[in-house]
Amino acid sequence: GRINILERLALIHGIPNKWRKDYGPELTRWALGQWGTGIVDLAFVPLESVQEGYVESFDSRRRDEFLNINIFLTFLHACVELTDWRCEYNHMRRHSSLGYKTPTECAGTCICIKPD
Repeated sequence: GRINILERLALIHGIPNKWRKDYGPELTRWALGQWGTGIVDLAFVPLESVQEGYVESFDSRRRDEFLNINIFLTFLHACVELTDWRCEYNHMRRHSSLGYKTPTECAGTCICIKPD
């Protein structure tokens, strides 16, 4: 199942050096561990971190507002629709949690600190 999908994706796109992933239900930690051990550096977002909450919130919105209400005729159709939804979500939709800015506007105000 899921491991076969990961193997096909690796053949098509190559294997990344590092893979940062949340613990969400879309692709379980077990499947990643089975496939990736010794192949790729797996880095999971800590369960207690704020980042995990943001990932879960985004996954929930994507499912409720996009996946659950659309039927896709082809893989290409799904890719085009998801690209449109993601563009609207990041560049046009204002989020109350971001002070009614878009994620793109909010990202422009962030300061990046490089680790030592």
